[in-house]
Formats: sequence, C-alpha cells, structure tokens
Amino acid sequence: MKPLLSVSSLAISAGELPIVDGVSFELLPGQCVAIVGESGAGKTMTGRALIGLLPEGVSVSGGTVLLGDDPLYSSGTSRSERGWGQVRGRRIAMVTQDALVSLDPLRTIGAEVAEPALVHGIVRADGLVGFAGRGRSGGSAREHAVALLERVHVPDASRRAGQYPHQLSGGQRQRALIASGLSAGPEILIADEPTTALDASVQERIIDLLGEVKQQGTGVILVSHDLTLVRKLADVVVVMKDGAVVEQGPVAQVFEAPTHDYTRALIAAHPDGQPLMLDQRPVDPSQVVLSGEGLSVSYRVAGGVFSALADVSLALHAGETLGLVGESGSGKSTLMRVLLGTQRPDSGEVHVSRRLWNSGAVRVPERSRRARRSTIQLVAQDAYSAMNKRWSVRRIIAEGIPASVLEGLRGRARRAEIARRVASLMTDVGLAGDLAERRPGQLSGGQRQRVAIARALACEPRVLLCDEPVSALDVTIAAQVVHLLASLQARTGISMIFISHDAAVVGQLAHRVIELRDGRIIS
Repeated sequence: MKPLLSVSSLAISAGELPIVDGVSFELLPGQCVAIVGESGAGKTMTGRALIGLLPEGVSVSGGTVLLGDDPLYSSGTSRSERGWGQVRGRRIAMVTQDALVSLDPLRTIGAEVAEPALVHGIVRADGLVGFAGRGRSGGSAREHAVALLERVHVPDASRRAGQYPHQLSGGQRQRALIASGLSAGPEILIADEPTTALDASVQERIIDLLGEVKQQGTGVILVSHDLTLVRKLADVVVVMKDGAVVEQGPVAQVFEAPTHDYTRALIAAHPDGQPLMLDQRPVDPSQVVLSGEGLSVSYRVAGGVFSALADVSLALHAGETLGLVGESGSGKSTLMRVLLGTQRPDSGEVHVSRRLWNSGAVRVPERSRRARRSTIQLVAQDAYSAMNKRWSVRRIIAEGIPASVLEGLRGRARRAEIARRVASLMTDVGLAGDLAERRPGQLSGGQRQRVAIARALACEPRVLLCDEPVSALDVTIAAQVVHLLASLQARTGISMIFISHDAAVVGQLAHRVIELRDGRIIS
C-alpha cells in the first residue's frame, strides 16, 4: 500500500537552535500514527510542520516530506504559501488543542465548520453569519455544517450552528473544531491533543469518531499525552524526547514491551485511579470552609431558558479534597464561577467559613468580598492565559502576597521579604530559583502550572478551586502536579475542589466525589 505521507529525517530549528532532529515515519491510508512525549519533546512542532504552520522564527531545516508523490519539503525547502493553501483543509487538516483560541469569537460555529468546504468550493455559501467567502458548487454550507456537528455529537446541532464560541461549553467547542477539520474531507487529519478538554464519555465518542475516520481511509496523526487514547486509537507509536525519536513501533509492541527507559517512564506515570499513598492529615468534618445551598442558575437562549444549575448543594470540609466530575455542559464551570463569587446565582447561597459570600436573594457588596478574596483562590486549566505575558515569574507570584503580611515594611526590608516569600513558594511547588526572571512564554506547560499554583498559594488561602489543572499537561508532568497538590494538602491542610473529566486523576486526590449531570447532582 502506498503511503499517504512519508517523513524522512525531518529537522526543525529556531534560528541556530535545533528543535526537532531526524524524525522519520510513514502514514498509510486508514492508519493512525501517534506521536507522544513530554512537553518540549517536539511533537507539536512536528505536527505543525506537516501542515506548514510553524511559528514565526521556526522553520524546517532539513529532511524530506512527501504527500503521496507531492513534496511538502525537499531537503528542507518548503513549498510556497500559495502551494500550502491548496493543501490545507483539503488534503491535510489540523485540529488543535485550544478551541477557544482557534475559533473566531465574531463568527458563528456553523461558519467556522463550513469554512474549509467553502474555501475549496465543495459547498455554496448560504448566509452563514461571519463568513465573507463564496463557495462555488455543491450543497448548502449550513446543511453541511449541521451534518458535521451531528457527526461529532454536538447536541441540538441546528441551533448550535447559529451560536458563537462563547455560547458553547469547552467540550462542545472542541467537537466543533474537529468538525471543521473534517469539513473538506481531507486525506490526512492531524489531531493535536483533540480530547484534552473533554469529559470521559465525550472522549469515547471522539475516539469512536476518529476510528470511523480511519475506517474510511483517512490517515490520522495523533499528537497526545493521553496514553489511554493512544492505546485505543493508534496503530503505530512514535516516542519523542528532546526533539528526537527514542522509540517507534506497533502500538502493542511499544506498550507491552518498551525498549527505552523513557518510554517505560511515560507508561508508569499514567494514573491508575488509586489514591496517592501520602501521609494525609485527617479531614475535620466539623469544620466547613465552603458551602453552597440550593444553587440555581439559568440562561435565556433562543427558544427558551436553559438551566445550568438546579438546586445544587455541597459542603467542603477542612483538609478535604472534593472531586467534581461530569460531562461537558453538566454545569461544572458555572458552579465554579458561583463558588468563586464571579457569577451571582438566581437562587441559593454560598458561605465561606460560615460567612455569606454569594447569594441570589441579596447582593453581597464587592468591597466585603474583596477583603476576603484571598481566602479562596483559583488554579485554572490554561495557566498561560491567566498570566500577564510581560511579567516575570517573580512578579506574578509576588502579586498574590497579602498586603497585611507586608504592612509596616518599606524599601529594602519590603523587597527582601517579598523575595524571601517568592523563593519559598517556588521551592514549595518545585520550581528552580533561576526561573524567577523568566516570562510565561519561556516556561513549559508544567512550569507554568506550578507558577499558577504558587501564585494562588501566595494569598495564603483556605480553599483552592482547581479547574482541570492537569488536563493540558503530558502524563509525566500531570503526575508531578497531582502529587504536588496532594503533598501541599498533607503539609498545610488546605481544602480543595478538584474539577476534572479524568476519573483516574480524581481518584488519586479526592476524599469524596460529586457528579453533575444537566445541572443536578446525581451522585
């Protein structure tokens, strides 16, 4: 069988700095090749090179890539931008990890999904909001978009096609991005962490969908840190470390009898759902640090009212980790915003340390809440978006230090105390001191997440709300962050609510688990 794609000795550099060196593999019709490795291994750069979307200042410096008989790179020389335009979407498509960044906030989901088919003249334009191009032939763009959204299991696809990205949940946005990738019927689909933001049941449907794509003859290149996904979907695994391939072979061979120490370490780091064996402080059931009673939130949508939360109650005790799981759209993110106090519920109340924090019946003055804001802190999924890109690590962490602990200090004494606290926090989260002057863009994903945790801990909170804090991290770094959170709790007695779609990760950390479905607690 003739390969769809042949990659030979691919090398990628940023100026004089090598990023990827000597990657080679073939992709056959109906086959899935998975590229795995830690953050910084070069797997995403490899995927982006194959569709001509390397960042500015980064280029292919050597090797040959053939799309069938058509050269994409020859001895490191790339095709023209016009030539790439004939390939992207139609012959090779890419699904990226961060759907919110990839989707245009000013265009409807239907326009986004239909765009590749419109650009390549497969369907005709028919008034989709936000699309300025013209399709030359074929059927209706709207019907095409709705059919693709249904194919990737977006509920109420016809209505969703007319909505904007911010009106969809994270999982629904990711599914829409996959639909866009399939829009023009490409020969090859590059999927870069396509299920990172999805809950377990939706992940299974996406795995099934990608399996269907394979069966129809499309080649799939899967870039992922999710070894469960790789094991289920891939035929061949390429393991990368520091820009080079350290092991490659059939999926069964690599997983059952890995030959390289690094591969064995990746497999060993995958969570199994068993609680971490740490010396935990006992949970104090008599001390409630955060509670919500009868929380309900609804939104007006086209055609009626959508209930995001319906009479949800919970209590978090001192030293406890409460796991919060549920499918995309189940109400997890809405509940998190209500608990943080950034969204007011329609009804119900939230108390922090038994004092009113948020309420549907009365408006809690923001000045009152601001004075207690350090008590409850958020560790978000996308640490990079939550940071000022121009600030150093030192300044990001120092921002969270309460004014009360610096009261009375001036000049050199104040600077010395801030430096001492920042250094201590960096040590607590396992960050080397020489990273203090770096900017977020100069850190790996795992390092940025540690900075986010240090920033939250600087406020000396009693409660951490962790919203998918490891879903974007590769398996070994995720294991380190989970162990870090467990160790911090054992040492400090802090309480946590841990949102995740990964039941194995929740099982490692949580004392209790709450499951949401359609805005209600079902277990």
